[in-house]
Amino acid sequence: MTDTKRVVTTTVEIEGREEIAVVEVPAFEPAPWGKAAGLDTVGHSVPRLDAVDKVTGRARYTHDIRLPGMLHARLVRATVPAGRVTKLDLGRARVLPGVRAVLTGADLPRIPWLSGEPLFGPAVHYWGQPVAAIAAESEEIARDAVRLARVRYRVGSFRVELPPGKTSLRTGHFGVTPPETRREERGDVTAALGRADVSVTATYRVPAVVHQALETHGSVVHWDGDRVTVYDSTQGIFRVRRELAEHLGLGQHQVRVVTEYMGGGFGAKNSCGAYTVIAALLSKATGRPVRCVWDRHEECVDAGHRPETEFRITVAARRDGTLEALDVQATVAMGVAGWPGGPGRIFQELYRCPNVRVVQRFWYGNVSGMESFRAPFHAEGAFALESALDLLAQKIGMDPLDLRRKNHSPEDPLKQRPYSTELLGECWSSVAQRIGWDAARKRKKNAGRFVRGVGMASQVWGAAGGPPAYAVVRLNRDGTALVQTGTQDLGTGARTIFAQIAAEALGCRSRMFASSSATPTQARTRTIRGAA
Repeated sequence: MTDTKRVVTTTVEIEGREEIAVVEVPAFEPAPWGKAAGLDTVGHSVPRLDAVDKVTGRARYTHDIRLPGMLHARLVRATVPAGRVTKLDLGRARVLPGVRAVLTGADLPRIPWLSGEPLFGPAVHYWGQPVAAIAAESEEIARDAVRLARVRYRVGSFRVELPPGKTSLRTGHFGVTPPETRREERGDVTAALGRADVSVTATYRVPAVVHQALETHGSVVHWDGDRVTVYDSTQGIFRVRRELAEHLGLGQHQVRVVTEYMGGGFGAKNSCGAYTVIAALLSKATGRPVRCVWDRHEECVDAGHRPETEFRITVAARRDGTLEALDVQATVAMGVAGWPGGPGRIFQELYRCPNVRVVQRFWYGNVSGMESFRAPFHAEGAFALESALDLLAQKIGMDPLDLRRKNHSPEDPLKQRPYSTELLGECWSSVAQRIGWDAARKRKKNAGRFVRGVGMASQVWGAAGGPPAYAVVRLNRDGTALVQTGTQDLGTGARTIFAQIAAEALGCRSRMFASSSATPTQARTRTIRGAA
């Protein structure tokens, strides 16, 4: 028997974080399609599989899930940014007609949440933190019950914003992780700054930004016997399954997560949220399905955000525009939690520069924690870096695009290895040609305090996943093919793309796509119809 698989060690990079993984991959893989491949379906415009369902309203999002006997959950939230709950009185809420369950910290198993402290624990770390939950026959009754809750606090000291101009921050505010500093340097930045012909120094501040997807965070959970079915608005069905199983003390085979359609995520909906755990616990307590979704206000205060960041940047160069040094200090306001990936990598990766120093300070305060937000940290870094380069171009009298071309790197300057695909230079040329860059720059107009014109900026972002990745394709007697893969469409067209790939590989002329039912823990199962 021929072994069809092998085990390899590989580096997996996701959102700027790298880890070493041992994975099982096929021993033989088909060669990738090159530019010379005569493709009939891939690379061509085809109707989106979900287009008709979405425009007609037939698409069923998590918010649309309505199960028989379903209860509605609302949360009692902290009204202080830091402190401790000294009294929680839900007596009037419990006896309100239509209320079916009330959960406090005393009713729950110990589920580690913020900094290892339990969910619904007495310590308050941010305004809006959940301290109790109520399930009722309708959302209106649940809201009324929440208003009947009486909570007393011992208020602690707190910080809720990044102090302007601060490079060091005192610790001791309530329940917040001490600041963390990371420093990375290559070359001799101090010497390079001294010998450079020209330099610019600037400070940039990026405010906190909230995601605000049309479909807010939320889950509908049904506990049936020893198994749990979760309808979740998530980008990470397998992660939600794994984390919920851990929180509930279940095996992953006992948890099924379904995402039919997702109304936006922007990076925030990656993990198992408090709403999922709370809905599961309320469902177990009542024996009925429970719906727990954030309203728009809750989405603002308890769904994470792009963190506020302040940059102080010095860019030094020769008179011909060749970069000599980048010296960056970044202070990031993480909120109460988050992963300190930081905006520093783009300064080390995007342009060829022999001397780079990046000092990143991560500050934790009493607001909800940061969450991934479309190239987390890198978008902030790109704004600061590209703005500083424009200042440099202005100071030396050089076209901003020419300055970038001058410092274009065909390889990764940080890892000192070639990119597998590097088309940034071609992209610059294409964009410049399409917008008429030279002529457009001459049409700059002053309009009061605004200047209207054109600009150009670039970005580098490492967000690749890694093996193993699987798909199962089954050919049916009627000439159709069933494609199953464990992912879901974030709205970017993944379902249609999978169908195109399968149709191309099978030699089908893709005339019509239709969907079939989903299987457990898989985002969606698709059927491709076509003539071989």
